[in-house]
Amino acid sequence: MRYAALLLLLLPTTLWALPDLDHQEAWGDKEKKEFLQYLRSGQGAATDAQNKSVKTTAPAGGYAPARKPRFLTLSFATDSVITVPGNGYVRREGTGFGPKILVGAHLFTWLRYYGGAEFTRFDQQLVDGSKALVTHLQFPVGLEVALVPLGTAQTQYLLLRGGVALHSFEASHHSASDFRSPLLGQQTSVNAGLGYEWQIPDTRWRINTLMEGYKYLARQGSTARFYGLGFTLGTVYTF
Repeated sequence: MRYAALLLLLLPTTLWALPDLDHQEAWGDKEKKEFLQYLRSGQGAATDAQNKSVKTTAPAGGYAPARKPRFLTLSFATDSVITVPGNGYVRREGTGFGPKILVGAHLFTWLRYYGGAEFTRFDQQLVDGSKALVTHLQFPVGLEVALVPLGTAQTQYLLLRGGVALHSFEASHHSASDFRSPLLGQQTSVNAGLGYEWQIPDTRWRINTLMEGYKYLARQGSTARFYGLGFTLGTVYTF
């Protein structure tokens, strides 16, 4: 009863506090409707402005596409050179040792392209029976397929490599006529290789090993036909 009596006492006060729209002489019907709409809008009804979606804007330069991974390979290389003089006799000239560097990038997850250089030296036989030191520079370019063998982890790859190379043979104080199987000058070859590569867990580093052979493409002048077989062991850094 006490609460009912209190409500009856407050009711006249509440009614008196509400605005009397009928006695707002400065307002017309238009203003009264707008005021009533404003009051109703405070009850959680969404306005037209609230229903409009927020327009998102891209950065001024736009979103750059994801860059393909690149790699740098540093290897220790061995290279055995075999020549075939005009008489058809196969001659193993010698085995060279030296560094090899390759740089490249991924075209796809499983396909890469590369280019680089290899530096080795070997002893080649002269006409008089002695030997001379020959510097062999090789500049290979090509494609490399990286396949994940069945049943192995995704961090191990079987490598299939193919391309071409420019070879430069030089010997200080000697000319082509001094050699039994002259190679001096620049030659070209087709190259092919087979290898294996695995990634060091949770790093950007990989280790690979590769057997690679090459065969001359064309003889220039009196130079001998030549073949080669090499082995590389190195590290790969992906960036």
